[in-house]
Amino acid sequence: MHTIEFSMAEHFADADQSLRQILAGSSRRATIQITEIPWNTLWSDLVRIALYKDGPVVSEIGTTWLDALVSMESLRPFTPREISLFGTTTTCLPASVQSGMLVGSPEVWGVPWLADTRAIFYWRDMLEQAQVDEADAFSSVERMADTLQRLRSSGIAAPWAVGTGNVRDVVYNICAWVRGQNGDFVSDNGKQLLFQQSAALRGMSAYFQLYRFMPGWPEVVLGLSAVELFRQRQVAALLDGPWLVRDMNLADDPLPDLAKQIGVASPPGPSFVGGSDLVVWKHATREDELAIVDALRYLFTTDKTLPYFQRTGMLPVRLDLLAHPFYADNPVHQKLVEILKHGRTHPRISSWGLIEERLTRTLAHVEQELRINPNQDVDALLASQIEPLAERLAVTLGTVPH
Repeated sequence: MHTIEFSMAEHFADADQSLRQILAGSSRRATIQITEIPWNTLWSDLVRIALYKDGPVVSEIGTTWLDALVSMESLRPFTPREISLFGTTTTCLPASVQSGMLVGSPEVWGVPWLADTRAIFYWRDMLEQAQVDEADAFSSVERMADTLQRLRSSGIAAPWAVGTGNVRDVVYNICAWVRGQNGDFVSDNGKQLLFQQSAALRGMSAYFQLYRFMPGWPEVVLGLSAVELFRQRQVAALLDGPWLVRDMNLADDPLPDLAKQIGVASPPGPSFVGGSDLVVWKHATREDELAIVDALRYLFTTDKTLPYFQRTGMLPVRLDLLAHPFYADNPVHQKLVEILKHGRTHPRISSWGLIEERLTRTLAHVEQELRINPNQDVDALLASQIEPLAERLAVTLGTVPH
């Protein structure tokens, strides 16, 4: 029988075997071979596939990478008939569906697979100790700063943590603060840069000003250790993704009644919605394509994928699975799903990859400058870095900083 290769991100041990079992018998035309790629090399491996037009015919990609791969002319779009067969348009989270399309184009280049977002996790008893009402403790930029100050005043030395090891995460994390101030990064049509406007800068400033509440700041660099500090109750509140629940439950000494001990809150604005899409490479043959449609149609209609999604630590994009008792009956998962449904993706414009790369580099520099001199004026520092970036990008992209 014909064999076709899917490349998938390495989400957990034996993920390839789990997915292989799900897909077994999904197509009468071909056998599906699963190749796992670690997240830390996923982008470079995808670029290699795009350049050499060889290897897997279907790949899992990060949602923010779609525009770059489309611009490389390495993907083939899905047909309207295929999308109709998959049913993703009506059965999946709208924000995730949008991640597979580019603004101003009717073509669908990616179908949604997994979703992630950002949430604030907190120890409920610590808020109670500080006499903070958890119902609105993080509801706005101002309320959040007040909550963290009250936590510190109650004797909690490190009220706040956010991982700073992966600089790309800053762009994803800061979205909620920017949008919480009614700002954004670019206009919906992609023709105007907005991240240098006062609303966006206020949001960025509010985000960075929370660093003063982190443990050991500015000496300690927080990466994955932020999660461990939270788990050890050395931090009261943490910004992280839905995988935190899995990681805490999979620890050597999992916490009993996790939902009773830990609360979940939305950041002070619509959170970032990311995750992954499935794409088909242009080098797929006609014989490959027939088997691909069979396999993807099965993946988007079977309930057998639920245990796989649960083990990834991310969230499914199918609305029926998000309503499953596993998510609906657990207060922690309930809140994560709510945050996901109210979140937003980055604008699906062809130049977003470049904008994100430059923003990532600039925000990492801002963070480094704050580490060197944590007492400096954050507003002035941001203006000195962000406004020139907008001017340079406007020239490169032929847009106007508005």
